[in-house]
Amino acid sequence: MTTATANTAPQDHSAALSHLPHATDTCNLLIEDSAEIVRIVQEGVPAAHQRPDFPADIAVCDIPQGQPLKFTVRRRLDFMGAAENFTVTPSCPGPVSTFKLLRVYEREDGLGEITAKASDLTLTFLDPYYLRNRLWYRAGKKYRFALSAVAALCRTGDFEKASLDGMPIFSSLTEALVPQSPLKALGAEGPSLKPLVFETCYAFKGKILNVATDDFYGHQIRRVLIESESAPRQPLYFMACASDAALGGCEPQKDDEARGVAFFFGQLMTRPLPKDGDKVEAPFTRVLL
Repeated sequence: MTTATANTAPQDHSAALSHLPHATDTCNLLIEDSAEIVRIVQEGVPAAHQRPDFPADIAVCDIPQGQPLKFTVRRRLDFMGAAENFTVTPSCPGPVSTFKLLRVYEREDGLGEITAKASDLTLTFLDPYYLRNRLWYRAGKKYRFALSAVAALCRTGDFEKASLDGMPIFSSLTEALVPQSPLKALGAEGPSLKPLVFETCYAFKGKILNVATDDFYGHQIRRVLIESESAPRQPLYFMACASDAALGGCEPQKDDEARGVAFFFGQLMTRPLPKDGDKVEAPFTRVLL
């Protein structure tokens, strides 16, 4: 049995990275060239092995460190402890909400699929750090999550002209697999979050509170802070990352109404929130992980 230890780089990552599981599809919404994603991970993972925070058994590493937009890379040993498998998802923490945990499901790619409830809203989202957080979870307990989303579609203005053509996450789906039209789900009637296609994919609408522009491996990405009136007594706040393709030429501005389709992520909060009076640059640095 062999295991990788911290500060020890494996000899060859090419086999593990030759095909990445479907979690990478959400990265394709930010970088459309999947070969470029593989190249970034091939360069980043060996470097992560040299870092002192890289555990010996399982690992969740952010690449690069210290950036608001980054890849979350998971490394797992197989049941014999002799192999490594990598998956990647984009990471961008957003505002914190409190949820009651209903269900946790560990997927084959190492992501945790979390179903939780806040007020009248039940939301399913992915935990990019599930390998690190899994021992915390107990059904029925309340947890704080920093919510974010990766947008396949994000529009302001004339929603009737919005199109999903060319969106990678929907390109392989036939009409028979889509339970409802995503564009119809963006209409004014009904709740502001509707599940679509996959458990963690939702049609959303809400008010834009802030917009920031960041570089994501050479691609310009917008981080859009959205307030969604998801339940009668509790607005839901989340950070949506949107590429130029997802925006389709629109320029989101503060106080605009935005609608779109996005995959949701939640990062478990295990540290206390800043106290009143603490110096915090809201809203993007409020989450302290």
